[in-house]
Amino acid sequence: MRTAQDKNIGSLSPAGVLLLGAVIFVLSLASIKLTRGANFISTLWPSNAVMLVALVRVSRNLRNYSFIFASGWITIFSANVASGNNPAVAAELATANIVEVGLAIIALVWLKTTADFGRLRPLSIFVVVGALAPLFGATIGAAAVANAYATTISRIWVDWYALDALAMIILGPFMLAMSYERMQSLQIEKRYIEVSASWLWLRLFPFSLLITESSSLF
Repeated sequence: MRTAQDKNIGSLSPAGVLLLGAVIFVLSLASIKLTRGANFISTLWPSNAVMLVALVRVSRNLRNYSFIFASGWITIFSANVASGNNPAVAAELATANIVEVGLAIIALVWLKTTADFGRLRPLSIFVVVGALAPLFGATIGAAAVANAYATTISRIWVDWYALDALAMIILGPFMLAMSYERMQSLQIEKRYIEVSASWLWLRLFPFSLLITESSSLF
């Protein structure tokens, strides 16, 4: 029997693709501008978690996945260029992020993972995959940054991995748990205050982390 959270949102509309791209661009640009440290790595990176959640929530077909990956690559590339990285480095960093997310969704699909985090198995699988996928993204990204800026790869790799894994295993399950179906169920039950609070928290949580992190730099 399928629960509300097992259902997906179907195919992405053009407006949905544009909205997803805008969200990823804003999050990426804000992360780079507000939290990039001396080792050229942002100390918060929610963009990959957002992409992975989108991939989990849509119907599993080539059209949806192609749109999400293309949107993610273009917007992360654009955010890096807008932040001062040269196009070659920006392309390598965008590719590293796409590889990371791509491996994560391949693992989730292969393991037949649903978004029903009321059960232990889907949540456990998501956390494990979210912890392992950044190993690959960190390797590609750290190599690109170290080569571009003539710096050591070890510290960059550790920071990239830790921050991406943290975002994956915390933000990913949270965003999936607070899905559209969950909002609908609360509305049906007339729990409007909880609906409003949940909606605002879901949208503002990544930005609150950005502000907190950037404040700690000064």
